[in-house]
Amino acid sequence: MAKQSDNIIKNAMILFMITVIAGTLLGLTYEVTKEPIRIQQERLKNNALKAVVFEATEFSLIDLEEGSSEQGIVNLYEATKDGAIIGYAFEMTATEGYGGNIALMVGIGMDDQILGVDVIRHNETPGLGAKITELAFKSEFEGQPVAPLTVIKGAPTGNPGDITSISGATITSVSVTNAVNVATQYFNDNMAEVK
Repeated sequence: MAKQSDNIIKNAMILFMITVIAGTLLGLTYEVTKEPIRIQQERLKNNALKAVVFEATEFSLIDLEEGSSEQGIVNLYEATKDGAIIGYAFEMTATEGYGGNIALMVGIGMDDQILGVDVIRHNETPGLGAKITELAFKSEFEGQPVAPLTVIKGAPTGNPGDITSISGATITSVSVTNAVNVATQYFNDNMAEVK
């Protein structure tokens, strides 16, 4: 009986040591990869900023109205060229994606038109929802008025405000479009005095 008790203690100590070693290695891995991950995320965000307001030479982070983060607005950037404001870039989180949250950037120009949309991160299904990163989908937003957009099924209509759903990925298409609508609504409500 004492031998069995010794075996239990020995096995418990072995498991404890394995757990300590695994935890230490995991912590070290996190510390080693934390900075490269942050740099990569910053690079993706900067690329997205340039993609949605490509004529801008400088982006400045500006304060958001209270409650904006609940709507999915993460950050708001003022885009300038030669000291003049040419638009705004909204860093958004679309929460209703099929595969989870979708991080995207929405550019809006001072002429009340959407300049562009770029996807920063997503977990959508390859070959279906992942098509939100393709130019065919993103380009549908360019030149759209700063007004509510609607997702339609079938062939593109060319009508202002219509965004054609990705076949087999309606949930993803609607999620991105809803995030763009939040950005345009914020722009209309808060940027009127700047125009």
